[in-house]
Amino acid sequence: MLEPAAEITARVVQALPKPDVALDRPCPPIIYNHRSLQDAEVYFFFNESNQKQSRTAVLAGGGQPQVWDAGAGTVHRMTAATGRPRTRGHASIA
Repeated sequence: MLEPAAEITARVVQALPKPDVALDRPCPPIIYNHRSLQDAEVYFFFNESNQKQSRTAVLAGGGQPQVWDAGAGTVHRMTAATGRPRTRGHASIA
């Protein structure tokens, strides 16, 4: 599809894929990377601010999400509503 205008139009927006992460409200300091493995979806969330951030996120994919805290060296299950094609969970990121 070619867009004749050099701007983002409704036609362009409709052609974009659905985002794989949606936060309950905007939070520019939180960034993420998403990787698809053979048997799992992996999301790496980063808080680029010096303040703790808490958000609910809707992620593409199903299953039981886990929180891996590299600073503390811990892994725990995230309380989440799971299902395909989306999973909703809440996390605090320091």
